Amino acid sequence: MTETTASPSVREREVHPEQTKVVEDSLTRYYKSLVIKLVNTTAHGNVKTLTNLKFMFGFSEHQITQVIENLGMIFTLSDVFKVVEIWDKRHALKILSVVSDVFNDVSSSNQSFDLTSEDKEYDFDDELLDEWNEVLQDDDLFDMIVDNLSLSQLQNSLLEEELVSNDSLEAEVPSAVLANVEMMNLDDSS
Repeated sequence: MTETTASPSVREREVHPEQTKVVEDSLTRYYKSLVIKLVNTTAHGNVKTLTNLKFMFGFSEHQITQVIENLGMIFTLSDVFKVVEIWDKRHALKILSVVSDVFNDVSSSNQSFDLTSEDKEYDFDDELLDEWNEVLQDDDLFDMIVDNLSLSQLQNSLLEEELVSNDSLEAEVPSAVLANVEMMNLDDSS
């Protein structure tokens, strides 16, 4: 493992394919654990959401890909926020922890992060996230929105969703798939 310095403030590490695979597998297991936690909080594993799960979590395959593409440049929490589209500090800390475990070149001082005043506006309060989660899981609210949504709005929404899903390999996760994910062994490396 060779560390090179491109400039005084920018470090970069050599990344081997085996290390990339370990990081990707660890972050994928983390993502699956988030899905399982959500499924376990809902009745019968039926997840009703008004948004795509990747947006609700703030962590998905997209963020995993960004980590993999920038793996050589992630040494601090600040680096994670610079190269990965992420706003939940818990996810950023998990990313840094995984990178630290694989490369052993992230010092404990780099794992602390002092938010500047500019960044504080994006630092979400955990209680607020919990409140939003309760709102998103409220069956009565979901039913009320569906009842009051006009047919034309629904058709436009479905058309937009179809266009987005055609542009992306990621699609909505059906409850049957979520149930299968819940049954998966997260330690399985296949």
